[in-house]
Amino acid sequence: DIHRHRFFNTNNLWFRLDTLRQALVKGGGCLPLPVMRNEKTVDPRDPNSPAVYQLETAMGAALSALPGSQALVVPACHYAPVKTCGDLLVVRSDAYVLTPEFQVVLAPECHGSPPVVDLDPKWYKMVDQLDALGVVPSLKGCRRLRIVGPVRFERVVCIEGEVEIVNPSETRRVVTQTSLVNTKLTLDEA
Repeated sequence: DIHRHRFFNTNNLWFRLDTLRQALVKGGGCLPLPVMRNEKTVDPRDPNSPAVYQLETAMGAALSALPGSQALVVPACHYAPVKTCGDLLVVRSDAYVLTPEFQVVLAPECHGSPPVVDLDPKWYKMVDQLDALGVVPSLKGCRRLRIVGPVRFERVVCIEGEVEIVNPSETRRVVTQTSLVNTKLTLDEA
């Protein structure tokens, strides 16, 4: 009932409670879901912090434990998938626009394909580390952007085609160009 439940996202699971109860009774109070092991560090910002394992279940696997379950495929044009900091940078950029209906949709200039952004995990692994990039670059004409090392944009830089920005040092360096088109830019001391 979309009138009763107007807001939901692609990670939602909707159950018939009577079916769920039957499965729980059959499983002795548990659903037989596989456990996944993810290797992480105690402090995700510090790769030298102690290694740990995060154990989790994929709730989508509940489909196999509940008779009559089905999955609905929601096309990506109905949402902006964000799994990485690079994906979040794209959504924050002009590659996506907000419609009058308050939907975030891909800008027409992207021709149906969002830019692929690969950020150096040493410098941009956590969401708040994106702030160090400064001003969000224009990505609506970008196909692929790769950033290696600590980089900062102090004004809007228009990125088009396939661009790689490399800072080989440990010191944050500023991109001074206003436009980068199909190029590799190495930020040297200057």
